[in-house]
Amino acid sequence: RTSHFIVLFAVFALFPPWNAWAESPSAEAETDRLFGEVKPLMEQGRHEDALDAVNRAIDLNPVAEGFAVRASVLLEMERIPAAAADADEAIRRGDRSSLPYVIRGVCYEQMGDTNHSLSLFTQATDLHPLDPLPLLRRAVVWIRLDQYALAEADLNRAVELDPNAEAYQLRALCRGRRERREEAMADIEAALRLDPRNIDVLTLKAMLQIDLRKFGEGIAGLRQAIEIAPERLDLRARYAFLLATCEDESARNLEEATHEATRCCEETQWRDCQALALLATTYAQRGDFEEAVRIQERALAAAPAAAKTEMAERVVMYQQGQTPYPLDSSLP
Repeated sequence: RTSHFIVLFAVFALFPPWNAWAESPSAEAETDRLFGEVKPLMEQGRHEDALDAVNRAIDLNPVAEGFAVRASVLLEMERIPAAAADADEAIRRGDRSSLPYVIRGVCYEQMGDTNHSLSLFTQATDLHPLDPLPLLRRAVVWIRLDQYALAEADLNRAVELDPNAEAYQLRALCRGRRERREEAMADIEAALRLDPRNIDVLTLKAMLQIDLRKFGEGIAGLRQAIEIAPERLDLRARYAFLLATCEDESARNLEEATHEATRCCEETQWRDCQALALLATTYAQRGDFEEAVRIQERALAAAPAAAKTEMAERVVMYQQGQTPYPLDSSLP
């Protein structure tokens, strides 16, 4: 998930110093101090402390822009109705920046109302045509709607205005989905020049390399991402799956695949059906169908109702000594 806090980062560049609105020298110093705390607190994950600082600053100086900042903090905390209310209050109090419109749009996006969110991002773009933020957010909605051409048009403009890593990353995704893989890779490289340790960009690069049938490079790229963010179980799961099922047998490593899948199960207390099913897959790929059946039955027991049928079918498949993925030719 891309952090909503990108919205908050824009605040400190768009507006004058917070103490410009203070009504007295003492209030000026305190307001400046409180708002100065918000960004580092959010970066540290101390959301409640950041919210407390914003609340106290607003009590001292209830200006429109302060409500926009609080809306952004609340959005990151996934308190969607409260964030929307503060964004509305910022607009009501005269904030004509793009920020409250973007926050309101993200709130509607989170509530599943894509038409309203698109309308608000368009309003923000019309108000501030040189601000890339509403273009980025509108592009995200277009991507979720599989409207990649519309998303790319917004991202082209966003890159012109502010060539940052996120804009390149999103455009790479669009271009990859539109089968323009070389252009997508060029955008990925541009993003990595700006942010070499960006996990999402590294992952996107790895998956694009897999799509280009550069299996060894793709798997190595995932390994690099895991080294940077070892806590990301989604990366470990994708890595394990590729090691177990890669079309190129020379790129497989079934022992390491089982090790990584086991770690995913351990980290989820052996209760996640997808992690268990992944581990079962690695055993099946090794030809150990007895263990694959045992693990897959645990996955079936842990699965929600919507996944029961798929998990049960996999149990039967393993009982019959079959797997949906090609086995190594070296296996008996």
